[in-house]
Amino acid sequence: KKKRQILWGWVAEEGSAPHEGEDWSSIQSLPRSVEIDPTNHSRLMFPAIEELQVLRGEPVGIAATAVGAGATTKLSIATSLNQMEILINISADFTKPGVQAGISVMGGVNITLGSLPTPNAEGVNMLQLNCGGKIGQSVIGPSSSSVSLRVFLDKSSIEAYAAGGRGVASHRVYPTQAQLQSAGLQLVNTGTVPVTIAGTAWPMAEAKRPSVEELLN
Repeated sequence: KKKRQILWGWVAEEGSAPHEGEDWSSIQSLPRSVEIDPTNHSRLMFPAIEELQVLRGEPVGIAATAVGAGATTKLSIATSLNQMEILINISADFTKPGVQAGISVMGGVNITLGSLPTPNAEGVNMLQLNCGGKIGQSVIGPSSSSVSLRVFLDKSSIEAYAAGGRGVASHRVYPTQAQLQSAGLQLVNTGTVPVTIAGTAWPMAEAKRPSVEELLN
């Protein structure tokens, strides 16, 4: 048995709730492991649990792409655009101002990591995680020149993990199928300096509900 702590969050509904055709509102987040940051033992990090990887389908590579300031690059990924996992690495100097880049999903929702110009009170450089307008902060992580952004899309839910889970944010959206297909997936750079983005995307299967016997064994 694994000795670990797991955290579930509650993702509140946004806008008028419940939405049309639904008799419920709000959902439970994906389970997250509670871990001590190996680079700073005074901090916690909350990566998605490793068991979620069993839901991955065939990987689709995202080749290293230079994305200029203010530019976007649409990806040719033919998979379910509202049920997938995306892991990208953004290469830039996150200790300098002007970095703000990531990926656009679910009909045009930008998920970005941005540099903050001033270190915090402890003298640590931070970054900003923007998940469709939901703003959070994170320490940069082991590297200040390449930072990971992991995104889970599950129907109406977006969960974003910055720098291995050092920052986490969630968002609820309800795009139409037409909006999903029109916008697709795009690498985005809303900052003022060029960046390079590379990574992998996986279609994500639906989780299988265990039987009572499986739970008891």
